[in-house]
Amino acid sequence: MEYFINDLSRFIEASRVLVYSLFGSDSDTSNIVLSMKNLSKEQKQEINSCLTQKEAGIIAIEFLIKSQEGYSISETSYNKFLDSLMSRLTSNLLAKMVSQGELETAFDDESGEFIFWTKESDD
Repeated sequence: MEYFINDLSRFIEASRVLVYSLFGSDSDTSNIVLSMKNLSKEQKQEINSCLTQKEAGIIAIEFLIKSQEGYSISETSYNKFLDSLMSRLTSNLLAKMVSQGELETAFDDESGEFIFWTKESDD
């Protein structure tokens, strides 16, 4: 199935808000949000600092099909797009937490992955 996009900006915003609202959820779809106006002021600030509209738009371009009529996307590509947004959101949130000193990080040569842990407090 292929979906025609009549408002690219709104499509990107709804997709990033969807990913944000599902982040860390336990598969409960009753809390799905598709509009910025349904987010609190704090949530809007967080999404705008962790997954900007511009960043989501750059990611979207690789999944969209452009034609003279506008843009479209297949169901499979849309799912891959959402997965890419979720990966970017996770990465950006982890980077933010590291830069704020909330997490420590290192690269594990054996696994070939970054590992994260919380700092131990002196308390």
